[in-house]
Amino acid sequence: MSLRKGWLTVPGALLLVTLFSAPGRANVTPCGTLGEHLDGAATTFQNSIFGARANIGIEQPEICGSTSVSVIWSMVAAGSAIQSGTTGWAQAGCGQFGSQSGYSQSGYKEFAQFTKWCASDGTCASGYPVTKFNGQPPASGNPIASAFQKADNAIHMYYDQIQIAVTDFNVASAWNPSWSAQFSAETHHLGSDVPGYSDAKVHVTNLQKATDNTSDWANIQSTTSQSPDCRYHYQGVGSGTDFDVWTYPPYSLTC
Repeated sequence: MSLRKGWLTVPGALLLVTLFSAPGRANVTPCGTLGEHLDGAATTFQNSIFGARANIGIEQPEICGSTSVSVIWSMVAAGSAIQSGTTGWAQAGCGQFGSQSGYSQSGYKEFAQFTKWCASDGTCASGYPVTKFNGQPPASGNPIASAFQKADNAIHMYYDQIQIAVTDFNVASAWNPSWSAQFSAETHHLGSDVPGYSDAKVHVTNLQKATDNTSDWANIQSTTSQSPDCRYHYQGVGSGTDFDVWTYPPYSLTC
């Protein structure tokens, strides 16, 4: 999704007082101001990208309250060809959705989200973004999350080999041809945890891009990491583009 209108969109807002139920399993509450907070990596925008996919480890995140969300996803993003200065995206993943976060379902869910375009101020094309849900993620493993264009000029979004959503517009005409493949954990509030903890880091592996609309895939050779908040951690693994994400909750949000 984009909490930023370019990732999971905030549908609708940090203080701190920490509630610790067990070491390494804590979120900050109350939630406070709504925002978009990313912890992951992205490629540059390239004409050779038609999709994104990765294996993403399983770890149910804690959220700071019923209005918040914490997710992890694979996504493609592109500038809009029909609305200058805006961005379109399509993503698939899983996460925890608060009961008052503004979505049609709540709890621990697989999801997909797409938009024709959204602006940085949250304004979007009429009827967008669209968020679809599937069931609860598997208890363990490293499911593939993917979003890629097929020959029908629509982006198909899958999680754990199940198609959750398909864009309802022609991306070849709605988006610019230069796309970015992006992989990130995301929260709506800094008081929520990203998936993963210091003793159970979430591994994001086998980062790939679709190189055409016939499902040819290639390994991604280079990414740029997001600059996460101090509670959220990103660490490259090995010599490729694999990485880990996790939360290390301090007693305050000032690190």
